[in-house]
Amino acid sequence: MKWTNIYKEMSDVYVKEFKIRETEGIETARGIHEYVNSKFKGIKRILDIPCGTGRISIPLAKLGYEVMGIDFSEHFVEEARKSVRELQIDNANFLVGDMLETNKVISDFNPQLILNWWTSIGYHGKMNDIRFLKHLRNISDSGSILMLETWHRENIITAPIPRFWNDLGNILVLVKQNIDPFSKFVIAQHIYYERKGKGLEFIGEFRSKIMLYDVSELKQILTQSGWIVDETFNQIVNREKFNPNLDRVVFVYHSD
Repeated sequence: MKWTNIYKEMSDVYVKEFKIRETEGIETARGIHEYVNSKFKGIKRILDIPCGTGRISIPLAKLGYEVMGIDFSEHFVEEARKSVRELQIDNANFLVGDMLETNKVISDFNPQLILNWWTSIGYHGKMNDIRFLKHLRNISDSGSILMLETWHRENIITAPIPRFWNDLGNILVLVKQNIDPFSKFVIAQHIYYERKGKGLEFIGEFRSKIMLYDVSELKQILTQSGWIVDETFNQIVNREKFNPNLDRVVFVYHSD
């Protein structure tokens, strides 16, 4: 199965992978809120692109921000809209859109903080990543903030995990990763099984090919895209100085 088709053909299953990260999303939103309050003043409008099911956007809206979330998966966006209806949240808006395409609605929204979270670059090649980051810069006013969170090559290469399981309740996901230290890409295979009695029944799989950037490359493409570096962490909750032995990296950049 082509990896992008997972959002349509196995959307109910894939949503469960977001759902098990809801607590993490709340903690991330709180970390973003505390950081923004301590570092920047007057941040009110946040763009989350791509937003998935709103696991970060919705907690941020509950903290009082006006939030716009954009994702190319109609199923994810509908899931986010369902959540805000149930929670009676009126300061969050979710739209279907391709993050690689110019979107006038973003300019009209005029975000002060842009979030690109959970390894959302590297799927479309370096030139498209630069085009996307330039687009974000072009629709941002002077002083706007970009926060990008992703994995990085240093950790993936030095501490590879070739295979692991994700437990989604009645669904189990076997993730196999082909990691070549001489290549910039990792090929990941996700195999889905449903629990049936004491056994497992295969229900689907997909593969993805992701470019592995090292930290210096990430800084380079962000700078090349017109952003100016502020800080770099491993994760937003404790904001400790970046350690290449840990698997995530958070870049904070601003527009001039």
